[in-house]
This record gives sequence, structure tokens and C-alpha cells, in this order.
Amino acid sequence: MNSPLSQHFSGTQTTLSTTQRGRDNGYAKWPPVVERVDNLGYIEVPDQPFYSHDIGRSSELGGRIYYLNGDTMCNDAGIASNSYQLVLDRKRATEARYLSIDKEGFVEPLIDKDEEETHYLSLPENKTKRVAFWCFGGIVEISPGLGWVWYQKYFIDHSDNSHDLVGVGLARISQDKHAYGIAGQLSSARMPGLMFRINEPLFGSFCTLVDGDMVYLWGQKDSDIFLARVPKANCQHRHMYQYWNGSAYISQITEAASILRDFQHGQFFQSDLKSSEACRDNGLTLDELMNPRRLSVRGIDQHGIELAVNMIRDSLAIARKEERADQHAASEESSQTHLGESLIRKIIKHACG
Repeated sequence: MNSPLSQHFSGTQTTLSTTQRGRDNGYAKWPPVVERVDNLGYIEVPDQPFYSHDIGRSSELGGRIYYLNGDTMCNDAGIASNSYQLVLDRKRATEARYLSIDKEGFVEPLIDKDEEETHYLSLPENKTKRVAFWCFGGIVEISPGLGWVWYQKYFIDHSDNSHDLVGVGLARISQDKHAYGIAGQLSSARMPGLMFRINEPLFGSFCTLVDGDMVYLWGQKDSDIFLARVPKANCQHRHMYQYWNGSAYISQITEAASILRDFQHGQFFQSDLKSSEACRDNGLTLDELMNPRRLSVRGIDQHGIELAVNMIRDSLAIARKEERADQHAASEESSQTHLGESLIRKIIKHACG
């Protein structure tokens, strides 16, 4: 797939429909709109202390679901800058437990300090400081039970509540321990140094997504969100990363183009969009979506249009190629009819994974 996964959210508040020759039966809202939200309640930790924590993200590794947290307030035991919980039963997603709590009640962080950081914080002049590792982007699984996490590193001084960002680091995550008789405890190994500095987008710490052999990483810099990708076998090698410049992936990070603005946290998902009667109103034709000038005439914001156009063009070419193969033995009329009915499904499949 040559088009960036970031194009799921182009910023164009429009709808998409295929209306070629009047034979289309599929519609999709573009961008997708949330139709329903079910509040499942708070995460409970049966038979364990209830600790407050901030941020939070779910991830899957080795067939198990985890909740990754930011600062975790362990009452009198102190603050863990991050923690994780294992969901014991997928059918009861609001029940999870910490897999490592010491006798003082402190939760063992997923990402912890190294010797140099521990020594620095032990100095008398640094008694009000702590180092934080926040895993906002979630875990990327590259093989069963093995993954990576990109984390933001901060030095925090509680005397003046200052937060000094250092950059983005990378850690290997693996399932290789047991706790409380439950398989699934995680361990981490931090890679030396940092992957991205404070003057660069914080790739991997906004969100991450695997598609085939590639890992896609979104990162924030100021008010802008940028996109990068890297082969999942080479996440630890900075020179293997590529950055979306608005029309292609390139190796120069300084040429990366903003794809979103004013988002603090979020997640891109792979999904199969379903047809809906509500999606038929005020739809754009495929021809219009392929033609930025027509979009402009309709008064639609140009921001992100080129991204959407490239995605649809690439996906349409793939869909037509596959459709010709699928309809190898069919008549031309039958093939064209089926193409009209399934074209939007093919586009969604190749655009969204």
C-alpha cells in the first residue's frame, strides 16, 4: 500500500459515495462519524488497591489485552510514571489487575529508570525531581508476545511543577514472566539513547499501527501531527524510518508534512466501514473526490484533499485490478455490474487495512 494510513482523517467534512453509471449500492461516511458510545464504567481491580492514574490506552500482545497508564498514584508508596494492567477476561473488559506490586504497594512501571537516571535522582539537589516515561502510543506487536513501545521521556520538578521534555525513546516489550499464577506479565528493555529529539515530531508517542510489514507512527510537534513508517523488523534503526511529506514517504524528517492539527491524543484504527442510509445524504461522487478542482468549486477546504485523492486513486487502481482477476471468467457486463456494487468495499478494504 503506497498511500498513508493517515488519510483516514483528512479533515474534509464530506461524504463519499460511488455513483459510477448509476450501478453502485455501497456508501460510506467520510470521515467516519461515531453513531453510538456505550459507557462501560470504571476499570476495577478486584482484590487489589484502587490507584488513580491518568491518560490510558489499550493494547494487545500475545492474545491478551492490556491497559497502559500514565502517572499512577500508589498512595503513600509514591508515583509510578507508568503502569499496566492485564484484562483477565475479554467479556469483562472493566476488570483488570496489576501484575507486579511490591510489599509497600508500589506498582512496578512497565518502563523504568536506568542506573544513570537513578543516580541523578539520588543527588540531594534533585530530591524534588523525578523522571517520567509515558507510553501514549501503545504497544506494537511484531510477533506473538513480542512488541515495541515508543515513550516520551520527561524530567519533572515538583517544586515548580516544571516538565522538561527530553524526547522519545524506544523499548522492547515481551511476555516472559508469570505473576499470581497468570501468564502475561510484561518485561521491557530500553534501547540506548533516544529515537527522536525535542526539535522533531514525537513519532510513536501519539499512536501506532501495524499494517502488513510496516509500522505506522503518528507524532506531535507543537500543534501539528506528523506521520512516519518503518519496517516492523527495523523499529530500532533510526535510518530505516520514512516520513510522509504530503505525497510520498521520504527519508528526510525535516521535510515531513503536517497531516492533522490540534489533537492532544488519539488513535487510528483499521476497520471495515458498513453501509448506512444516513451516509447517502450530500455525498460526493467518486469523480469529484478524484478531482481537487471540483472539490474546491464546492467550497470544500483544501487541507488534506490531496491526501484523500492519492488514497482513493491508489485504492481504486488496486480494486479494479483485483476485480478483473475475480471476474476472469465472467462477461464484461456482469463484471462491470459487480464492480459498481463492490468498488466502495474494495476502497475501504485497501484504504483502512
